[in-house]
Amino acid sequence: MRGWLSNLRGDQSQRDSGSSAAAGNSSSSGAEAPPSTLPQSPPLTRGGNNNNDNDNDRRGTGRLTAGRSFRSGGNGGNGDGPANNNTSSGGGGGGGGVIQALMAGRGGGAAFADAEMERKVSISARNLGDGVSRIVLAARMGGGSSGQSGNDPEEWKVRLLKLLGGSDEDNKRTSNGDSSALTEDGVASGGGNNEAPSDIDILLENSTCERFVLRCVENELPPNLIHCLRLLRVLELQHDHSVAQKQQQLRRSRRSDYGENNDGHEGDLIVPASPLSTQAAAKVSKLLCLLCSDPSVGEQLRPHLFGLLALSGASYPNSGVHIAAAASDVILAFSRSCLSASLVWFLHDRKMIVHMTDDIKELCAMTGSGPSSPSSSNNSSSGNNRCLYGKDAEEKGLWVIAIRTVVHLVSNSCHYQCVELLKDYDSAGGYHVLAYAISNSSMKHVPKLLELVTALVCCKIGATSSAMSSTPSSQEHLQDEEMLANDNNDSTDLAEAKMAMNTNAFEIMDDLMVRSLKLIVAYKAEHDGRRPDFSSTSDLTAMTDFAVKYAWDMTMQATTSIDDAENDVGVDLTSELLVTTLQLYSDHAKNFDLIESEYHMLSHYILGFPAFSDVSVKVFSLKTLEYVCTGLAGANTFMPLRLVTELFISLCKHLLKEAAARPSSEDDEAKAKAMEDSALDLQLLCETLIKLLEFDEKVSEVMLECGLLGPKIDDMLDLLFAITGADLPDEGEDVLISNLPRPSPADSTNVDDIFSSLCRVLKVVVRHPRARSVIGERGSAAGDIIH
Repeated sequence: MRGWLSNLRGDQSQRDSGSSAAAGNSSSSGAEAPPSTLPQSPPLTRGGNNNNDNDNDRRGTGRLTAGRSFRSGGNGGNGDGPANNNTSSGGGGGGGGVIQALMAGRGGGAAFADAEMERKVSISARNLGDGVSRIVLAARMGGGSSGQSGNDPEEWKVRLLKLLGGSDEDNKRTSNGDSSALTEDGVASGGGNNEAPSDIDILLENSTCERFVLRCVENELPPNLIHCLRLLRVLELQHDHSVAQKQQQLRRSRRSDYGENNDGHEGDLIVPASPLSTQAAAKVSKLLCLLCSDPSVGEQLRPHLFGLLALSGASYPNSGVHIAAAASDVILAFSRSCLSASLVWFLHDRKMIVHMTDDIKELCAMTGSGPSSPSSSNNSSSGNNRCLYGKDAEEKGLWVIAIRTVVHLVSNSCHYQCVELLKDYDSAGGYHVLAYAISNSSMKHVPKLLELVTALVCCKIGATSSAMSSTPSSQEHLQDEEMLANDNNDSTDLAEAKMAMNTNAFEIMDDLMVRSLKLIVAYKAEHDGRRPDFSSTSDLTAMTDFAVKYAWDMTMQATTSIDDAENDVGVDLTSELLVTTLQLYSDHAKNFDLIESEYHMLSHYILGFPAFSDVSVKVFSLKTLEYVCTGLAGANTFMPLRLVTELFISLCKHLLKEAAARPSSEDDEAKAKAMEDSALDLQLLCETLIKLLEFDEKVSEVMLECGLLGPKIDDMLDLLFAITGADLPDEGEDVLISNLPRPSPADSTNVDDIFSSLCRVLKVVVRHPRARSVIGERGSAAGDIIH
């Protein structure tokens, strides 16, 4: 043992001098103003803070002898190449752990395996962090390895991709067995089957190490990985610009060869560039997400948050969409595990949510200037500006990526008894941006955007402290808030996280619903812009009569004139909005009362039932009503139940009137089609009402209060007798069933289905104890017959 330690100390002293010289050379370049697109160069770090050697010794990562740190060894050189895994040529932060494990007498195999894993993590984290730092410096100073003038400005890109395991093209060549491939700049791509794995691959392979996060944080790896993402974005931007220039040169040469008449083939030359860093960005994102699962990383990333958050809504070419997705995944991981009350206030003070929302407005082409202005190429990216905006960005999913990032960041911040970020999002027009994105997106992206509405609706804004309205005055206050928030998070029931506390966000759904349901659009047009009123004093009968008449006229006309004006939303959101609403209602038992009492979402769908062109939407609306009435104990379902009862009665009366009328020969076919569709609606309503009547007596009470066994059934009986040609006796006259007129029998009539549905419902209603008292009080002819 002593001999082994002596050899290590001797080798270590030789390597220390080489490492110090390399570090000195890399940091001696002059300071220039950095370009706005490149990250600031972080200080080069060697194994973390050198002032904490004694602490590192106690953690198993410190010096083996006084003044000799085992982890100060490792690879020399530039630090941006593959890790050296040979234990004889470098040390690592796990050396102290090996000695402690041996002295503690732990099991030999497991102890050595853990120590070796920790040593690899420490070496690779240091090499990767130092390599990124040098590349950042080189990119700022012109591209060379030391930032010297005259170097190839493309060199830093080659070094960056090599540090991260190679470009997509290199990895593809490697998978095909070509280990001698060269990059466009003539630099060996590497990646052969016998080449050592890169540092980032080693870190991902050993991420199960017990002290994985600690070793990475000591070597300042999380901030350097953020620099990696920003460098990759610059790399893809410049790569796309280079491809565009080559295409323009080819177009000009083709013009000179063939003249101005190019047979319309110029557009064929405009093709998007292939991405270079898909796999590299995925590795960086995965590693950062692993690190951000530990809350201790949050404070280390505080100075770099602005650069990280800006990546989600920034402009990207077609070849850089994966960078936005990678950055979004990192931000989501950060918001789930690394946020704290102090970081939330930091984001609020820096107005980062406002800046992110403004970037999304530009990305969605909602602003009136710049490349996203409505007058520039139909809200799309142009040939001069290859970055994606407007519809082009939506098609590639950039809208979803950007909005998802800011919404989840805002939502997760509410877990720390602070709603300032939610207020920032609202004041910046975030709700309007989300509604705009939903109404102008393609159907493949609409469900993902509607999920974000539920995230906003369920933001925890109810249990906030007094600190919401005033900035904390001391660090002790912030620490107390964080401890209280953590205690609350541990004790909170998971179901409570789904409660609709922020019902104001449901205005997005309400606005989209009013614009999407064609019956509501027609109702507003007919009533001077007023939408249906579902208060206790409203005339529900008039509203249901209007709904039935509108649906009938729409079927009879069988033209596109009504459909053209049915809504002003780009896609049909009728089904998706109802799915999202049902999801909210099923997430928490109280959500129905919280939302329905204010927005009456289900009542609007019941009212619009006859006008739905898709039968599946009709069935889904009734199934939602059945779920609410049978699955949510204590839910206040009076208004939807009364509305469906009124709709059933209005539909019965309308069909009876149409059956009694004598149609002209020219509209026989249209009327037959309308009767068929309406009969199907009546059957669906009848089945739902019978299910609800047999499940709960409350439904019978609601139907009795609507007057089903009073004036309403009298009106329907009048229509029935009008169809048969008979008259009802006077009210004062004694009625015997044997004395009623008996029309000539017929095999079938056009009112059979109507009469059958009505009788099936009445048969269940009259079983209710209150049925006879209601009949006696209202004194209808139907009551005399029933008696």
